[in-house]
Amino acid sequence: KALGAEHPDVALSLNNLAHLYQTQGRYADAEPLYKRSLAIWEKALGAEHPDVALSLNNLAVLYQNQGRTAEALERIRQASAILRRRLVAVADSRSAGAGGEIGTKKFTFHIHLGVIAARMGEDPSLRAMLTAESVEIGQLHHDGSIGAALAQMAARYAAGSGPLAELVRQRQDMLKAWQKADADLVATAGKPPAERQPTAEQTLRERVHTLGQQLDAIDRRLNQEFPAYAELTLPEPVALDRLQRLIHPEEAMLVFAVGKGKEAKKSYVWLIRPGSASVRELPFNQEALLPRVDTLRAALDPERNGAMSPFPVTEAYSLYRDLIGPEAAGLEGVKTLFIVADGALERLPFSVLVTEPPSVGAVVNYQKVAWLVRRWAPVTLPTVASLRALRSVAAASKADKPFIGFGNPNFTLPSSAPGATKPATKPARGTEKATVALTRSLIADANELRSALVPLPETADELRTIAGVLRAKPDSLYLGTRASVPVVRTTNLAAYRVVAFATHALVGGELRGIAEPAIALTPPRQSSPDDDGLLRASQVAQLKFDADWVLLSACNTAAGSDQEAGTPGLSGLAKTFFYAGARAMLVSHWSVLSDTTVLLTTGMLREWQSHPELGRAEALRRSEMALLDNPPNPQYSHPMAWAPFVVAGEGGIGLR
Repeated sequence: KALGAEHPDVALSLNNLAHLYQTQGRYADAEPLYKRSLAIWEKALGAEHPDVALSLNNLAVLYQNQGRTAEALERIRQASAILRRRLVAVADSRSAGAGGEIGTKKFTFHIHLGVIAARMGEDPSLRAMLTAESVEIGQLHHDGSIGAALAQMAARYAAGSGPLAELVRQRQDMLKAWQKADADLVATAGKPPAERQPTAEQTLRERVHTLGQQLDAIDRRLNQEFPAYAELTLPEPVALDRLQRLIHPEEAMLVFAVGKGKEAKKSYVWLIRPGSASVRELPFNQEALLPRVDTLRAALDPERNGAMSPFPVTEAYSLYRDLIGPEAAGLEGVKTLFIVADGALERLPFSVLVTEPPSVGAVVNYQKVAWLVRRWAPVTLPTVASLRALRSVAAASKADKPFIGFGNPNFTLPSSAPGATKPATKPARGTEKATVALTRSLIADANELRSALVPLPETADELRTIAGVLRAKPDSLYLGTRASVPVVRTTNLAAYRVVAFATHALVGGELRGIAEPAIALTPPRQSSPDDDGLLRASQVAQLKFDADWVLLSACNTAAGSDQEAGTPGLSGLAKTFFYAGARAMLVSHWSVLSDTTVLLTTGMLREWQSHPELGRAEALRRSEMALLDNPPNPQYSHPMAWAPFVVAGEGGIGLR
């Protein structure tokens, strides 16, 4: 009565009442209310508004609960199409509302996957077509959490010069105009009837539509003229047939989409090969998966388990059986396994999964365990689409210098500074969970950063050893105060085939207020916008590499999202290295042991130099097996010692 029958708030009440009826099983009562709310939202806010997608999503769930899978699929496709376009539109938005909106999108994509699975079960003849559809929706589900890291990176590009910066600035200006018009439309349509202005509403609706078309045109230009930037910042999925053309006959890709939240009770896994593809529903979600992953991680973290307590091989086999076991038959002839993880699985090095039931006794002989890495060489990819970008630049490096390394940064506090005494250096290369004072421009306080980080003198010896293996000159090492952000940013890194950073790494969210992951280098005497001691992902993206390898011999450089901050780990750091020109990265899942790190990295590089046609992941696999099977110290057969590193990026069979 107060707002009128066609007010958006009335639509919300109708939607909620319909949801109540649906929960009670009163489907016949729920359906007309959902349809009525849908009609109101479409009229008031336009057919492309996220509230319209929400209503379509709810209708799809209702139909699925009734077994009306064909109708459910039609509605959820409409919802996903709206949100897919919206996802691109807000991909580099820094507004507070954008993050929550994207979270809603991710849940809709999860619903879409569930409807596809139900439709497949009802009509198996549709399996091939629906599998291809699910591959794209799964990518949207996986890439749904576009964090502030990519927004910061896009802002840095816009501050530069050249055609790309100009086009990015145009997009950002257009995006701001679109967001304002969209917010004005919602506010105008939400007024009481006496204050409504139909002409103004229609004008705003048309403006939102026009600006959206202009944004689409800019995005098409970015895709055509600057595909690497578009790949990095715009969440567009790769079609199945194109993805299959990127995969070698002796390679396969496993993609996971983990359900998150109480209502998302299932997860999904895809197996993709050049001539085949399958999708399987997993009967557990993040809540059920997290403790299983934590059980394995607890036995692998040197900071939590310095004594190398027994590794739970039985649980490692159980997890393999649930995650990959049914796909094993389809992996015949595969040597390299690309893995796109999600959720809790981002924290898991798949090499430590066990492919056969282990013999359980008082003492486990780790050399007799059927580790996954004995069968396949795993490669980590931050996203499915990253393979497309990587393989577009897969030719061997043309750099004429073998190696450059940055390590052992100077984290020593000035003697006059408070708390100048530092804790003893740890045998594991670990970072402390740092809360460092930040300025309004998100610059870290240099002295507080020094206080938070332990010196790493052993990294100097590691880099010297690698330089010796690669026959690099002594001046290729940048140690101590020379390992700084300004030096990295002003060095011609494109001249080197292998680039190494041996220091601490900070996952996004570890420093309060900084969403980006970063590499810690020597802090300056006084922090500035250009140098506060942290080489952020957004700065990495503006470097130029021509590197076969970038080695991040630091802790947690393969870590997934910080659970509290919700910001990207590998996807925020590795993607920027890929964009800058790195073909592959060596990253770690936990604080590495310095002595075994030297053995693993040097062994891997020797294999790579001797047999480049085998691929980078195979080079790492052979180095790991050498340490596992012939350890100089018996403890090194424990996976904590040989399994911290993974190859991220182009780790496949040779170079094509």
